[in-house]
Amino acid sequence: MLKYLAFLAALSPPKQTLAALGVCYDPYQRAGYTKGSVTRDFEQIAESFEYVRTFSAITGSVNLIECAATTDLKMNVGVQMNSEGDTQRDINAICTAMAKYNSTIHTISVGNENMMLDKPEVLADKMLRLIHEVKKCVKGTGIIVTTTQRIGDWLDYKEVQRVAAELDVIVANIYPFFSSSANTPIQRLHDQIGQIRSKYPSKSIQIGETGWPSGGEAAYGNTPTYKGLGDFFQAWVEFFRRQGMISYYFIMYDNIRSYTGKDHELHFGLCTKEGKPKVTMPKRSAQGAVVQSLPPNKQTLPKNLLPSPIRQGLHLPPAPKPAPKPAPSPIPLSPTAPKPAPARIQAPKPVPIPAPKPAPKPAPAPIPAPTTLPTALPLGSSSGRPEMGDRVPIREPKNPTVVHEAAISTAGSPSSQSTRTNC
Repeated sequence: MLKYLAFLAALSPPKQTLAALGVCYDPYQRAGYTKGSVTRDFEQIAESFEYVRTFSAITGSVNLIECAATTDLKMNVGVQMNSEGDTQRDINAICTAMAKYNSTIHTISVGNENMMLDKPEVLADKMLRLIHEVKKCVKGTGIIVTTTQRIGDWLDYKEVQRVAAELDVIVANIYPFFSSSANTPIQRLHDQIGQIRSKYPSKSIQIGETGWPSGGEAAYGNTPTYKGLGDFFQAWVEFFRRQGMISYYFIMYDNIRSYTGKDHELHFGLCTKEGKPKVTMPKRSAQGAVVQSLPPNKQTLPKNLLPSPIRQGLHLPPAPKPAPKPAPSPIPLSPTAPKPAPARIQAPKPVPIPAPKPAPKPAPAPIPAPTTLPTALPLGSSSGRPEMGDRVPIREPKNPTVVHEAAISTAGSPSSQSTRTNC
């Protein structure tokens, strides 16, 4: 019997999910960090999110897997590829964690934005060798092993496509902030998800990073503001509550240093570096439970789990209590409510009863934004965070006028814009 169960475990498919919100995390909102400070960060994250994505298993002397295991978070844990030493350190930590913490790890991402068409760092042979090494450690657990790359590279770079052929799950980083289109940011994100699903119809998709800064320089006609951050984040929450996939928002906390030399890199956080929310944070949902054997890209929510209303998960102000209504007058309805059936009156000849004017429907409270922007933090090293590629525009469908990621012309293209690695 035990041999039979072990055989079934070996055939276990990668873990999938109905719909879940996650957030990216690194501890660089402060100059120093400890296991205690990281654990407290994870506890704050767990109040709003089901999933957390890190860019390594070990940072400094802190084991991030152990910290996440003390909370009720599922992880997309990264394998850092800055050096052979970093890579083996993270793989060893993941393999060791299987004995005690395998239920904490949902996905393992080997590398982040380091297979770039415009600036190759890692080729398919090396990436596949490391992915297969990690797969041996997690065999039989159902943990997903993949890599996280930019959407443009998943779409157009043959080395990335060679890796994709051996994966069950594609994790793509998509930033509407770094694309140009007349569409709204959330519509751009939706369209780009459609592109990658069309490219890989047999694969499941996760969004590894997406976000909008609250300050700093503009990019491709997009202006960083607190309102822009709040609007995009709220739209992201509402959109992915209804999607059969995981999406990780970039990032939980503002960073204290920029690795690209751009000031907007300091302001992608949902919270300030002190941990104060800049937006209305979602309330954690029970809809993120992990399920098995879902067909790729058909992970729709059962009817009994469909979020209702659409803004479920956001902290909204309490609705005002309705004033008492004397009988037998009909209950006032909002302008969008269906028309009630005519009231029955016992008199032989019904007398028309005038309906009172419907009460005005209160507008939903906007996401609060500080009245003043925080003082811009000083730029840090511009040498570039490890494993970062240049920020280039993301391709969109044919209708809007856009610029294609990883295929911009030399004239007018940014020379030093870079993606992040460790959030």
